[in-house]
Formats: sequence, C-alpha cells, structure tokens
Amino acid sequence: MARRIGIDFDNTLVCYDRLFLQLAQEEGHALPTNLGGKTALRDWLRLQPAGEIAWQRLQAQAYGPRITEASLFEGVEEILSVWHQRGDQLFVVSHKSLYAAQDQEGVNLQQAARNFLEQSGLFERQLLNVEQVYFEQSRQAKVARIAELGCEIFIDDLVETFAEQGFPQGVRQILFGECLSPPDGIECCRSWQEIGRVLE
Repeated sequence: MARRIGIDFDNTLVCYDRLFLQLAQEEGHALPTNLGGKTALRDWLRLQPAGEIAWQRLQAQAYGPRITEASLFEGVEEILSVWHQRGDQLFVVSHKSLYAAQDQEGVNLQQAARNFLEQSGLFERQLLNVEQVYFEQSRQAKVARIAELGCEIFIDDLVETFAEQGFPQGVRQILFGECLSPPDGIECCRSWQEIGRVLE
C-alpha cells in the first residue's frame, strides 16, 4: 500500500561534510587532522576566537552559493527509486530561512536548495516532484506542513523536529544519523541503506 513519506533536506537528504571542511580550509582555519564531518568541525570552530561568527560564515556559503558542491547521501537515489516504483508519495519538508545571517551576497537559500535538487537529477528522474518540495521559515511552520500533507512517516536528522509542539501524532518518526539513545517512539537509522531496510 502506498505511503506518504516526508523527508527533511539539510543533513538528511544532503550531506555537507566534505564541503564544510573544504570551505574551512579555504578560510585559512588550521584544522586538526582527522576532524571528521560537519558536526565535529562546528564543535571545534565554536571553541576558537570568534568561532560562532566563523561558523555562520561557513554556513552562509555552504547553504547558499556553494550548495551545488554538496552531495546527496549515499543510498538516497536508490531508496527513493524503490519508493517511487512502489507508488509512495514523497515530500521534502524543511525549515530553511530565506537568507543566512552572515551572507553578504543576498543569496536566497530556499532557491539555492531548489537549484541543488534540480542539478541532482531527482526531478528529472521523477524521484521527487518539484511541486512537493516545501521550505518553511520556522520549525513550527514545518511541522504544520507535515500535518497538512498527511505524512505517515517523517525522516529528519534533528530530534527537535519530533519534539516540536504540534508535531502530528501517529506519524512514524525516523531519526537519521548517530543517536545513542533515541527517545521513546523514535527509530534511529544511521544510513540510507538502513532507512531502506526499516521502511521496506
């Protein structure tokens, strides 16, 4: 039976690990060896002088003019293809501001994200429908959209989404990424391959 599946965008569909490290190096930060991905970089950078502003500058670049250098997570295309073939309805619902706080160029972040999806080929291959992509300017608006769309399953990298007041009851909650002890009622998947197995 076809399902209505909602998917977050940043750090759920799209992986920024390599891009953030590259941007930090371009900015001249002397990064520790084997730093890891985006989260480890953020935590390290925030410990440096003016680190929060430096982190926000990297975000402005990664989510804006440089977003096309990011990549889909491994396994995304394969799993979306399986769901598409079985007739599931797929929605992208994301909390995304129009502009970044430290952006000097005035890049529309929502349009940049749509450009990424266009370039990824997901629209062309009909794995996603451009009319079923929603970028909301607050987390409250995001969960309201999830409810309005009638999503039966939602996949997100932030547990805060599921904890947000108004998150619709009865939605199957899939937390993507590393999580040692997910709250009750939340299933944790560390890869898209695992998501595919859980949602067969």
